[in-house]
Amino acid sequence: MSTPVESIVAVAGRVSLRSGYLQMLELLQSLSARGCEVALVCARVQAEVGSREISFPTHTWAQVAGRWPSLRGDAAFQELLQRRKVQVVHVHGTRLGRAGHRFLRSVALPVVFTPHSAGSDLRETRQTHRRAVKVAALSEHLREGLMNRGRIPRDKLVVVPPGLEVNSYELHLPLMKSRVPIVGTVAPLEPGRGQSDFLEAVRLVLDAGLEAEFVVAGDGPAERAIRRQAEALKLEKHVTFVTRISDYADVISVLDVFVRPTASSGIGHTVLQAMAMGKPAVVIATGSMLEIVEDGNTGLVVPKKSVGALAAAIERLLRDPPLARKMGQAARQRVAEQFSMDRLVKQTLRMYAEAVQ
Repeated sequence: MSTPVESIVAVAGRVSLRSGYLQMLELLQSLSARGCEVALVCARVQAEVGSREISFPTHTWAQVAGRWPSLRGDAAFQELLQRRKVQVVHVHGTRLGRAGHRFLRSVALPVVFTPHSAGSDLRETRQTHRRAVKVAALSEHLREGLMNRGRIPRDKLVVVPPGLEVNSYELHLPLMKSRVPIVGTVAPLEPGRGQSDFLEAVRLVLDAGLEAEFVVAGDGPAERAIRRQAEALKLEKHVTFVTRISDYADVISVLDVFVRPTASSGIGHTVLQAMAMGKPAVVIATGSMLEIVEDGNTGLVVPKKSVGALAAAIERLLRDPPLARKMGQAARQRVAEQFSMDRLVKQTLRMYAEAVQ
């Protein structure tokens, strides 16, 4: 008979608005709401996350284990573990660094590990999984990548798809006649996120004669380069940049079509948020996205490195509002059935119970 797990410490590096950390925060919030005792220990929580409502205690390395980066005073964290009677430690992401791994070595408890993508730092992935009893893959595609690239044994891997509280997202039917449609992408502004391809696709959509407004939302080091590209493409009057964001969902809610132009195989949390709001999504054909978006039913999937296909998918939805609304309703239903927070919590607790046996 498996042991129920009711006390968890989550461990992470710098907690930001990246999809993996958003998923972590929502999972911990849901575990806490269901009666589990939860605490988060991390390097730091970045300022943009500060406005989110968090019902569980959050500690930094310095608070629980002494001064960064020496981690002197590990006894302080051991006292925290004893006081909370923690049963399992759940590591989220791969950016713990030297101090984080030293921190893990001080914990005499079962460890489970959730890398956020197949492109995560392989050295960190391998280093962390050696301490883990179970490794949670966010998709079948990611599990294969972790086996092949991360060299993680198959019997250690458990597929635990992402999830969210669908009922907390208001349904916004897309492409109503009352206003100009809005198409946008929401992600950190950094290389590899696809904003450059999105802007090129916007230019093609406008050249085809369609009327729409476009949004690029996020923060990051590539902001200046992306803005320069928009100017070079003469998109200043058509593209709005939204920065200093504390909640991606606020931006996603005003969009009619959500675009994820990156080929990275991350968690896809923003795609799930858009789908939960009834938005059709246009995504790049990567393994993880193919497990979330059903092409032609809940959104449109386009090939990698094809700006023309990306533009054509956006045009198709803008030209056919009834199709966009039908896809949006199917998208919300798919999230409710396959990617609910209730399902994620149950699978996570089952994994914890297996880890502590």
